[in-house]
Amino acid sequence: MKQQEKYLDNDYNNSFWIKKKPKSWSIKKIREIFKFSKGNGLSKSLLIKDGLYDCVHYGEIYTKYKYQVDIVENLSKTNQNGSALSGKGHLISPSSTTTIGEDLSNCKSLKREGVVIGGDVIIYTPRNEINNIDLDYFSLFITYVSRTEFSKFAKCTTICHIYETEIKNFKVLVPPYDEQTKISKFLKSKLNEFNKLINLSKKKISYLSSLKNTIINNEIFKEYPMPKTSYGIEFINEIALQKNITKIKYLVSKVNGGQTPKGGGNIYVNEGVKFLREQNVFDGYLKLKDVVHINQETHQKMKNSKVLLGDVLLNMTGASIGRCCEITDNEEFNINQHIALLRPKKNLNSKFLNYFLMSHWGKEQTKFFMESAGKEALSAEKIKNYFIPNISLETQLKISNKIEIKLNQIDSLLEKEIVKRKKIDKLIENYAVNYLTGKSILN
Repeated sequence: MKQQEKYLDNDYNNSFWIKKKPKSWSIKKIREIFKFSKGNGLSKSLLIKDGLYDCVHYGEIYTKYKYQVDIVENLSKTNQNGSALSGKGHLISPSSTTTIGEDLSNCKSLKREGVVIGGDVIIYTPRNEINNIDLDYFSLFITYVSRTEFSKFAKCTTICHIYETEIKNFKVLVPPYDEQTKISKFLKSKLNEFNKLINLSKKKISYLSSLKNTIINNEIFKEYPMPKTSYGIEFINEIALQKNITKIKYLVSKVNGGQTPKGGGNIYVNEGVKFLREQNVFDGYLKLKDVVHINQETHQKMKNSKVLLGDVLLNMTGASIGRCCEITDNEEFNINQHIALLRPKKNLNSKFLNYFLMSHWGKEQTKFFMESAGKEALSAEKIKNYFIPNISLETQLKISNKIEIKLNQIDSLLEKEIVKRKKIDKLIENYAVNYLTGKSILN
């Protein structure tokens, strides 16, 4: 293996790898190699453990399969026999995400025939014989080298979108076929090694996260009998009959969803009132890294969705449904239509309400009311009918303080693990880009 100059910067733009590409490698636009089509239908609710057909949902491409190059096994199942079925070999990438634009570059090779490909999935089909194209190489190139292009062209408002009309003009480096296969095999083997570290980290994060759930459930429901069933209508009926139980609507002065102002993303400004979208709301905290802003005039027009200190926010739609957090400062916020605002009365502590919505009772009621509506969405009326312990404010405060102390200890451990994962992700990206752009050469 001959080691050439390494490029470990974040700025993987066209100029550096076009100017310094190996002489035997050509440059092509993606449309010269692939033709495009799209998947169809397949909401997350249609994924069934024992379904008849293999399928891929768009969200799985940047979550479940994030650290894979190809999708060969462990596919989800559905009973929905979609109109978009895979052929002998394709690349697939998501056309939308509720996260960030660069996640749209996650591109996987799909080599199994007859797989149902869901909506919001872009399908790349080779124009020429598949024997002349190494799908794994182009999967890797698009995922890692084209990442900044996807981030640049993604249109992000409530959800990030990208279209094949933009992707088809992205440039890729095309080595001779034998070099394509050599690079992809080498990087796949290296990714397998990194995956061992990632899987260990995932297990630790999963354990710590489940420990947080256990703490919340044990503290809040210490005085309540364990229901015989843990989900569904039987669960709802059991908790409804327990003592000291009421509905949320009797403990809050307000439950309503926000709205997206007219003009969509065009009304966002560089500075102003923070406009929260569902990707900003996580269990127990707000993530404001990619927050957008609206001006005061728009904020005043949307006065019904103004957020106040002590409000609790609950995501009502999509993959992040059920995530919730308490507002703990006086900063001005407004919310979009995918978030519900709950305003507790004086006899309900905000922190206790937030922990309750994060608990098993809260999450299961979210799931139940979502499924009973037949779609991936809640409504304000459904949220008002959640069953919640009706206990004194003093008891709520004691429970909340105990939970907070314990969760803070776990959060410090989680933060260390998340930092470690980010370092691994950056190492993978730098490693892949060096070989995919010819900065590091395999003999």
